[in-house]
Amino acid sequence: MIDLKYLQNHFEEASAKLQKKGVEASVLENLQTLFTLLKEANAAFESAKAEQNQMSKLFGQYKQEGKDISELKAKVDANKEVIAALQEKARVAENALYEVALAIPNFPDDSVPEGKDEEDNVELRKVLEPRQFAFDPKEHWELAQNNGWIDFERGVKLAKSRFSVLRGEGARLERALINFFLDTNTVMKFLI
Repeated sequence: MIDLKYLQNHFEEASAKLQKKGVEASVLENLQTLFTLLKEANAAFESAKAEQNQMSKLFGQYKQEGKDISELKAKVDANKEVIAALQEKARVAENALYEVALAIPNFPDDSVPEGKDEEDNVELRKVLEPRQFAFDPKEHWELAQNNGWIDFERGVKLAKSRFSVLRGEGARLERALINFFLDTNTVMKFLI
């Protein structure tokens, strides 16, 4: 997800970058409106909480002075309902903002050339040549299934669709990769 604080604080610059990636101006304007709504909802919520805190402090004073607290208690109870409604409004505004923000791509680097699709990409360098095979290469999931390293049917039975169970060498390979990256990151942490 894009950096929302950067987008909010530098909206013109950020929107210019995002428009280079094909984000429509209407989406960015909607995002700015959602920022405003969230800011207003949070301000109203915080104001109601501050008022609640002030009324709560009055309880002690009223008890010391022997005043009737029933009116104050009614105000506090009514304010609690207002706070709950304002908190829900702020939550809805935040969810709406995140829903739009998640659909927006990351900011492009300034060095990236503009282009509409992959045809406009610039090749910086080429390392090796793609291998040419005398046969049609199989996909990795086909090879794994043929060798008994992965079981799609059992994964569906265990956890519904789009899951698989790794078996034998496939399971050991995954565990080895996990250990490798854990070990690598642990060593890097000590070096920093």
